[in-house]
Amino acid sequence: MQISIFFVLVIVGVSFCEKYSTKYDNIDLDEILKSDRLLNNYIACIMDRGSCTPDGKELKAQEPVNEQKILEKLRGRFPSASSIHVEDTSGGCGAMFNVSIETSDFKGLSIPKQHKIVYDALKEEISKIHGIHLQTIVSD
Repeated sequence: MQISIFFVLVIVGVSFCEKYSTKYDNIDLDEILKSDRLLNNYIACIMDRGSCTPDGKELKAQEPVNEQKILEKLRGRFPSASSIHVEDTSGGCGAMFNVSIETSDFKGLSIPKQHKIVYDALKEEISKIHGIHLQTIVSD
């Protein structure tokens, strides 16, 4: 009985992770890597420093969300936060996150307004994940 429950949980966990798009699997990476112009254009696209070709947009859209990316975005938005904690609860898939932020920036704001500020800061990341559990704490 315990073994069958374990396998069900493993199957559910594995199917929870999304797979990457195979749309551009035929791109010749050697050609891009050998050409400074192409490589610099792709880098500029991914780093939001230049325009993107359709291939570049697809590549950028496939960039996974991880704890570090969310943490950096929140630290940029809430530099005076006394505590920011981000945990990937999807086993490293980047699909579900627990986020906790303690900052005086929330002082005087209702919880829905606090959450909206965080959701606005993470708009791009939230569009790529399945869910987020958010806790906001007002610090003194």
